[in-house]
Amino acid sequence: RSTADAIRLWEKAQKLDPKYHWGWIELARLYRVAGELQKQKESAERALESSTSDRERALSWGELGDAEKTAGNLMAAWE
Repeated sequence: RSTADAIRLWEKAQKLDPKYHWGWIELARLYRVAGELQKQKESAERALESSTSDRERALSWGELGDAEKTAGNLMAAWE
């Protein structure tokens, strides 16, 4: 299986339960691997929106920082 296959599966799963925090985290990571930076950031933002604990919020902020760093926005990554 390829990264694109995994993305399609996770996207399908997230449509079934868009409030599932960990699915957004996995999608953000997969999009990073695939080089889809805008989708990576959008998924990280959705992860933050769906967070229900401090741990989930911290992980979401980390994914957002990674998205900004990957995009070359180092100042935004530090914010």
